[in-house]
Amino acid sequence: MAQCLSFYTYCSSLGVNCYLYSDIKRTTPVSAGWVSNGTTNWTINSSGMITGQAACVYNYRAYHLASNGYAGTIYWKDCNGTTQSEYNYGAGWSTVVPCALEGSFTYSGGANFGAYLNIGFPCDCSNINTCESYTITSSRTGSGLGSVYYVGCNGSWNNVAGPAYGQSITICARKGSVWNLATDDNVGQITNQGVTNYTGGGTRGIVDNGACYPAYGTFLYNQCVNCDLYAFRADGNGGAYQAELLQYNTEACCFGGGGGGGGIE
Repeated sequence: MAQCLSFYTYCSSLGVNCYLYSDIKRTTPVSAGWVSNGTTNWTINSSGMITGQAACVYNYRAYHLASNGYAGTIYWKDCNGTTQSEYNYGAGWSTVVPCALEGSFTYSGGANFGAYLNIGFPCDCSNINTCESYTITSSRTGSGLGSVYYVGCNGSWNNVAGPAYGQSITICARKGSVWNLATDDNVGQITNQGVTNYTGGGTRGIVDNGACYPAYGTFLYNQCVNCDLYAFRADGNGGAYQAELLQYNTEACCFGGGGGGGGIE
């Protein structure tokens, strides 16, 4: 973990060979480890000197959340670094977060939130709606076959029975959303300290075949066009076209950033 602390230095800008101190008089060096400003990490030696630096690397993935029966609010950071949240209503509740910062989940409530699944390859923050073809080959036997979970090209959450040992299935799914959960994998708990006890095995035998185009007419997303809400559907070639009018002169579009705003699902 980064050291979240104030520090002082004689350097006008941080870099290798700069010394960092924990007091304003610059007499006590910062302890060995590393510090970060959220963009760059600096490695510190036992003398408080910066010995190396590197750009921060952020890992974003798709997640499936499912309640263990307790209600409460789950928080995470999206691709823009903005904290998002959703309230879960207890038993039977579940949702998919298509792209979130790994390790950013926390929960506020009376008990642990419960089930948490990291469902795949890193997602593409530049376009979380990119659709890819995936081939999944089972390497599990017996009770460990489980199911293949994924977010469909239209944003829907899907799961199919895992293929038998040595067999394969091919699906179209949003990039980074495919996850093969075997029945003997464990899910984590989300607490106010973040995710704990996650020991799931992750993806197995999953190959990304590249672009996959949904069939013509497949619903993709809803989007504001000026003050009206339209459905957009696949054109069969990787693009989308404006389809049926869903709601005329809707308040969400007019006062929520209409004029061709972001997708609404």
